[in-house]
Amino acid sequence: GSPSGVEPGQTVTVTFGGKTYTATVAGDGSWTTTVPAADLSALRDGDASVQASVSNVNGNTASATHAYSVDATAPMLTINTIATDDILNAAEAGNPLTISGSSSA
Repeated sequence: GSPSGVEPGQTVTVTFGGKTYTATVAGDGSWTTTVPAADLSALRDGDASVQASVSNVNGNTASATHAYSVDATAPMLTINTIATDDILNAAEAGNPLTISGSSSA
């Protein structure tokens, strides 16, 4: 992010996934914080938002909110039985083989 009217060295407070992180405003006005992988893996699927707030040296505050969605559920993929018995014999090997399965989100 890049706040305006905020002096370098000020602390940005970021709330993400119910936890609070901090960042320091750099000389160019930018700031960054890092969310640990363990905190990301604890997020639940659905809509959420991240909030950030900062104060300048005079005590004036600013805040911002950004919406995002979490989709951490891995898809499922299965392969059905091949050649009706999972054994490909000589007669079957001479013909086209259909491989099928299913998936879900």
